Amino acid sequence: MNYKYILGVLVLLISSLAFAQDSEKAKKLLDDVYSKAKGYENIQIDFKYVLENPDVGINQETRGDVTLQGNKYLL
Repeated sequence: MNYKYILGVLVLLISSLAFAQDSEKAKKLLDDVYSKAKGYENIQIDFKYVLENPDVGINQETRGDVTLQGNKYLL
């Protein structure tokens, strides 16, 4: 399974929980994603972060990756 897809779903779920904190449907969906992600031996995530502030002339791009295995991570 595509790890970027899983990360996208996790981000979507976390952000939606901010607006639906008491929703049983949201909790079930989050539990399902958690169970699925827990079934993987490890997960690797590639990311890109862009910081732009034209008022002060800042345009910074950062790329990286994270590898997760159990409670261990490598950033």
